[in-house]
Amino acid sequence: MLKMGNRDAKSPEKKASERNDAGKPQDSLSSNGVGPSGNSTVIGENIFIEGLIKAEEDIIIEGSVSGSIIAKSHKMVVGKKGNVEADVQAETVVVNGRMKGTIIAFTRVFISEGADFTGFIKTKSIAVEDGSMLKATIELDKDLKEQSDAPPPPHAVDAIILQAENTSDKTVLQPA
Repeated sequence: MLKMGNRDAKSPEKKASERNDAGKPQDSLSSNGVGPSGNSTVIGENIFIEGLIKAEEDIIIEGSVSGSIIAKSHKMVVGKKGNVEADVQAETVVVNGRMKGTIIAFTRVFISEGADFTGFIKTKSIAVEDGSMLKATIELDKDLKEQSDAPPPPHAVDAIILQAENTSDKTVLQPA
């Protein structure tokens, strides 16, 4: 039973500020209403994954991931506690936490308030909230289409630069 003035959290009657652009109630995973569309996998905050992740469902990262993530027909969400250093291909990418790398999103990228992203973004549409940190090269491509299953190109230049900062003048640099 619903009492007047005390709305149930599941009530379809939400305040206008709690609705997304389509007028639907927003999902708690992101401030723009982009959340999982059914099945999803959550990588918890105490989990660290290094390597290639291929997802056939939405993926929510609250832990740490380093490598490549392919979720071509799905959403990839970096949660507020998430820390991702990866090259990503997904339908939609939402960054609520910290991410460094390359994003290829076939529909949309959303960088929320409090998020921190450094890298390269290629997408059809991008939204960046006030209060986010963004240091990126952005390429908007209205005709962007999915490509092969090959992982996105690694951000090897970042790895070499980091390696150079941690070595002495006499050390020979080698690819990471």
